[in-house]
Amino acid sequence: HPSAQYKFGCYLVDVSLRKGHQILISTHSESLLSALPSQSRIYLEKTQQGIQTIQGLTPSQAHSLMTEGHKKALYILVEDEEIKPVAKFILKEIIRKIDRNFLESVGIYSVGSCESVKNAVRAFKDADMPVAGVLDADQSPIPKENIFTLPGSQCPEKELFTNHAVKNHIQSRHGINIDDFAASVLVDVDHHKWFEKLAQRTSMNESALISEVSTVFVGSLSELDTSTLIEQLKQASYK
Repeated sequence: HPSAQYKFGCYLVDVSLRKGHQILISTHSESLLSALPSQSRIYLEKTQQGIQTIQGLTPSQAHSLMTEGHKKALYILVEDEEIKPVAKFILKEIIRKIDRNFLESVGIYSVGSCESVKNAVRAFKDADMPVAGVLDADQSPIPKENIFTLPGSQCPEKELFTNHAVKNHIQSRHGINIDDFAASVLVDVDHHKWFEKLAQRTSMNESALISEVSTVFVGSLSELDTSTLIEQLKQASYK
């Protein structure tokens, strides 16, 4: 029973503190893990290099990893169109860059407009589900509601098309000068269609191109820009 498992964990912690004992226990129980202090939770992961230890996971993160991601420790909603998930690609690369294990325990979902993300986050929270929203960089965050923003100051398409590392990559790999391309092709074109136009010019699949460019963009960001957002999301998974 979940309540009994939690109380059993509390009992083991109490015994350890009173008697000065060190108790080793192997468990898959999220309820038992919830009773233990974070420094005592050690996740063992089998890799090609051997057994890797991961310390300090939340119970929900550990449970998500044990279910191979079928249960999410955190549902992250982004301001995106489902068929053009630029923000989703960027956020996924940011999390991958900082903490691959955390990436395996979360789900990232395109919701739509800024207001749609806010409303969905509030609805999920009312249902007591672990949720956070990540808006475009041109929006205002609401940290107390687990609503954050991507790094930068513009919508993701504009961030990518004005980023120096991305411009250099597109020039060297595809032989396209982004500034010239924007001036000749993208005038009066809605920014949501920029990658569609660029994909046509490069003869690439649009999603593959967004993924490629997002990786370059995230690689150019400072550690402060990326780690701050990840810490905010990790804190949200505790709530």
